[in-house]
Amino acid sequence: LSMCMLVTGILLIWSFGLWVYMHYEVLAIIKMASWLRKRKYEITTIVSFFLVTVLVMPLCIIPSGLFFIMACLLAYVYGLAGWLIAWPAYSCGLMLVFAIGRSFRNQREGGQQNFDPDSVPECLQGTTTSAILRGSRRLLREQPTRTAALLTFAMHAPSVQFLLGFASSISYAEDFPACSIDGSKSLIPVLKGLVL
Repeated sequence: LSMCMLVTGILLIWSFGLWVYMHYEVLAIIKMASWLRKRKYEITTIVSFFLVTVLVMPLCIIPSGLFFIMACLLAYVYGLAGWLIAWPAYSCGLMLVFAIGRSFRNQREGGQQNFDPDSVPECLQGTTTSAILRGSRRLLREQPTRTAALLTFAMHAPSVQFLLGFASSISYAEDFPACSIDGSKSLIPVLKGLVL
């Protein structure tokens, strides 16, 4: 019983220390965001927000919440108008993720056109990923634009875009509508940022 109480006490002290640390870090982030809020109409601030949001998308291939943080920051600085930055940045970021997947595939295959879909990277060899690949191959051959849009809109978009770039033969033109339509989903994190 005393060992359990000791471990519980240590965890409580550690969590309190972590809470205090995070409280001061959050205050520093809010001060930085308040400084950005004062400069929100400068072109360098707008372009910086756009570029950082685009560059965050490759880090979201494995769900990390970074885009949510960026959308909340956009909402804090720009309000609902932050969506006008978030949507195109999200769409361009998805195209960047698709291009990264395609370049990995081309580098791995040496630029060959006959791609073996079973030779996906180790991080994409899970049962769910394999099932998605098997189930969507025929649909991607018949209606590539529609299938890409549906898969991207229904699932975690950066992961799907990387998977489409790496393990499918659809072109950039067939993938572009999926990326541009899916950017509309950035409204939800912006609205959550408004609430916060």
